[in-house]
Amino acid sequence: MPQTDPQQSSSASRTGPLRTLLPAEGSSQPLPAPPKRNITQRRLDPVLAACEPCRKCKVKCSGGRPACHRCLQRKLVCIYVTRPGETRSQALNRCSQETCEGSSQPSSVYEELIGLLKNLPDQDAQAILQRLRSGTDAASVLSQARAGDVLLQMAAVPETAIAIQVPLQIGDAQRISTPQSLTDLNAG
Repeated sequence: MPQTDPQQSSSASRTGPLRTLLPAEGSSQPLPAPPKRNITQRRLDPVLAACEPCRKCKVKCSGGRPACHRCLQRKLVCIYVTRPGETRSQALNRCSQETCEGSSQPSSVYEELIGLLKNLPDQDAQAILQRLRSGTDAASVLSQARAGDVLLQMAAVPETAIAIQVPLQIGDAQRISTPQSLTDLNAG
């Protein structure tokens, strides 16, 4: 009789045929059915888009507008990027289309500032850059530059156009006969 390796014999017994299992004795009754879930349980309605604070914390948003339930409880500022009935992807598409449609006009303060810096003389562009480097807000620098442009345009307009903007009093119309009298009205 050939000798068998003890490891082979133990592995052979493990891989041998399995025993058949019989049902337990005396269990002719069927197993009880698993408990059914109560149909009246409240399920959360799906929300198309969560508010920004709920998105940031990755929690379920109730979707209430103007403020969701969680933001009201925690006294947070509830901000929605989406419109009611709009998903987040629809809002992103809408926002990108709005910027594409308005591409003929500068879409931001920064783009308009860059356009000004490109077109202004070097001295004026340096003045704007100094204001920006000093920490002045870009929007206020832009409004100051616009106001400066308006003042320059008004200075280039002839005096007759400026005199029209001065409110006339009764009797002033008789004195207006020459451009010299217009400058007298502006001075007085």
